[in-house]
Parts: sequence; C-alpha cells; structure tokens
Amino acid sequence: MKNDVVVKVEGISKKFCRSLNRSMWYGASDIIRDGLCIHNPVKLRKEEFWAVNDVSFELRRGEAMGIIGPNGSGKSTILKILNGIILPDTGKVSVRGRIGALISLGAGFHPQLTGRENIFINGAILGMSKREIDRNFDAIVDFSGLEEFLDMPVKHYSSGMFVRLAFSVAAHLDPDILLVDEVLAVGDVGFRAKSHGAIRQLRQKGASIILISHNLPAVYETCERTLVLWKGETRFEGETAQAINMFNKEMFSQMQIEHGTGTRIVNDPLLGEIEIRGGAEIKSVRLLEENGREAAIFRNGRRHVIETAVKFEKDVDNPVLGFFVWDTNGRIIHDTHTAQTGEPTGFFKAGRNYTINWSLTPYLLSNHYHIGISISHVGIEKYFYDRRVKALTLCVESDSQAQGIVDMQPKMEIIED
Repeated sequence: MKNDVVVKVEGISKKFCRSLNRSMWYGASDIIRDGLCIHNPVKLRKEEFWAVNDVSFELRRGEAMGIIGPNGSGKSTILKILNGIILPDTGKVSVRGRIGALISLGAGFHPQLTGRENIFINGAILGMSKREIDRNFDAIVDFSGLEEFLDMPVKHYSSGMFVRLAFSVAAHLDPDILLVDEVLAVGDVGFRAKSHGAIRQLRQKGASIILISHNLPAVYETCERTLVLWKGETRFEGETAQAINMFNKEMFSQMQIEHGTGTRIVNDPLLGEIEIRGGAEIKSVRLLEENGREAAIFRNGRRHVIETAVKFEKDVDNPVLGFFVWDTNGRIIHDTHTAQTGEPTGFFKAGRNYTINWSLTPYLLSNHYHIGISISHVGIEKYFYDRRVKALTLCVESDSQAQGIVDMQPKMEIIED
C-alpha cells in the first residue's frame, strides 16, 4: 500500500574522529568496552564530532524523498547507514524490502577488463544475480549507448563513458528502495534525461527513492518531500519547494554572518577589492514565480521575480540598485543596474524596510548560477552600501543539448531553390 512505511529512521547518530591514530585506538577500546558492557556511545571524546546527530524520518512505499544540505552536513553518512556500510552509534533503522544503492558509481570496475566483463562484475557487487544480469544485459548496453566499445578495456574509456556504463548497470537494479547519491548529474544532457527517466520508471513500479544531491532542480523534479541537514542535524523536513527555499535562506544567512557590517574592504570575486561602507543591509533574497509563489529553480521562458528585502540604516538619496547573474566559472551572464538604465530610485529613509523586485525571463542552458544584489553610491567616488555576490545559488536544467551559456532557441528552415 502507498502509505506503508518501508524505511523508518529513529534518532540515529554517528560520530567520527578527526585523528586516524586516535580513531584506531578508540575502535580497539570500544570493542573491549562493548564486551564489558561499559561503552557509552553518546559521549564525545577528544577530536570526535557528530557527523549525524539524532536524525529521524520515515519513507513510504512509492515515495521519493530528497536530502539536501551543505558539504559535511551528514547526507552521505546517512545513506551509508541505510545501506548497511556503517552502523549508527545510537538510534535504530528499520527497512522493509530490497535496497539498491547508487552511491559510488563504478565501484569494483577493473581497468584491464572490458566493458562487457565489468557489467557482470559490477552487477554482482551491486547485488544482482547472474540470471538478472543476463536478463538485463541487452537493456544495460542499449541504455549506455556504448555497444561499439563494449569489448574495449575500460581503462581506455573517457570519464564520461565510464560513468555512463556504471550508471547503466546500477539503473537496472530492481530494488524496493533505491538510495541515490549525486549520480543523476553524470554524462551529457541526453544521458541525464535518460537517467531521470530510469528513476521515474522505478517509481512507477512502486519503488521508493531517497535522493541526495546538490542539484536542486533534480531534487525539485523528483521528490515530493525533502529533509534539510545542517551540521549533522535536521534543520527542516517538509514539502520540497519549501525545503529548497529554506536551504537557500540558510546559506544566505551564513553569508550575511561572514559578510559583517561597517566600513570594510572586501575582495569581491568579480570586481576585486571593493569598499563597502554600510548604510543599507540586504536582509533576504527570494526567487518568485510571476504569480508570487516561491520558486526553487529557474524555469526557462517563464517570468520570474527576484525579491530583495532591504533595510536602510541611514538616509540615502537615489542609490544605484542592481542585480547580476554569474556562473561557477566567474563569467557574468547578465549585469544591470539603475545607473545604466537611468532610472531614478528615490529617497530611502533611515530605519525603514523596503522590497526591491527585479523581474526577468531566463533562457539559460543547464548549469549552476549565482544571483548577486548590489546597492551602491556612484558619484565622484564609488562605493557600496551593501553587496551580496551569492545572494542565491540556483540551478537551471534545460532540455537543450546545445553547449554554452544562453539558450538561443534556434529554429532552422531549409528552402529548396
């Protein structure tokens, strides 16, 4: 039944030690203490830390659940606990059904062996019987698109070919519960579309999915519910769009703390050294759909609004307001401000809160993008009241297989004379 709980996680915690030597010593002493029934797994010892701390959730049959969070938040540790690779120090995990894990693509691939031979080896490592591999062999090869290279040693494969073959094997598991860790971003756009299609087919068969990814559009499109982890603890659990927006706000909040206040020289990744004098504070930035609903990802061709909440700490007359979009390689995709357009912005009073909205219609190719916001003074000398280079970090997943940054949406017409 749809509401059957297939995974129940109750208060699991897992700690690790930063020092290898201490970790080995603690491991040996814990074995002895466990035998004497005096081991206290809740207490942290020197150089230990909680990778996961008191996390609970449930997964129901046929449900897809996302787990997101910054690096080091405990996402992969949870997947390893669910897959039985490591055991929790405290708490309980109950699983009903066969688990398949897409955690480390290509684990067990032998570089000297051919793609054909590695299909059987990797399939066995993932828990498939020889009969299952034989039955799915043609489908695996067809899915990978590597039929002509099947009898070549995989040491001669490109990195893209390698992960395509590895994912193709893993995608043909027939699990009740599928654990997925960052593997939906492999290959080119066409292969990624295949990968998402394979996940959808598994869901149609009734499989439950737990997806860990930094690719927020993939989480948004795949999962109804998402867990946000922060430093090993649950920060939020609920509807996916709310979870993604909460995560973006948390990241923005951390950047505000790091940014500080008062006059300072900042090494801006796009402009180099800039002067920020204060006088205004960017409180929050949200991406909205045209109807005012919060959006988690850019949808090409649709109108969006970048909503910025600003508090002015002093009277400011006609500041320059701007926003910019740039990619992870530091390339400016779009940059506009009111000094360019000649738009007067008016007088802003000290102690008052304002909302500044920018509306836009993106046509971008698949990538991660940063949205930046600036409030500046341009006169005899230029300085910033406030500037956030990564006010939001968003993803775009385009259907286009073109290369580059901007989706030009070309149309070809052939006319015979």
